[in-house]
Amino acid sequence: MQILRVNAGLTAQQVAQELGVAESTIRNWDKGRTEPNVTFAQVKTLTRLYKCSVDDLIAAVNNTMPK
Repeated sequence: MQILRVNAGLTAQQVAQELGVAESTIRNWDKGRTEPNVTFAQVKTLTRLYKCSVDDLIAAVNNTMPK
């Protein structure tokens, strides 16, 4: 998911603050260490922040997670 965040010009800290999670949570998502466990409201926030669709978010998660 890091590519979406970086393309949106956001830091992990900014995204964490918007979602109400720890910065380490965002970094773990970026590195594929953990899979996002988010609410519908957080999905909506991510699509707004990253200027992408839900499908784009899902694809980014799938591409980041180990196979």
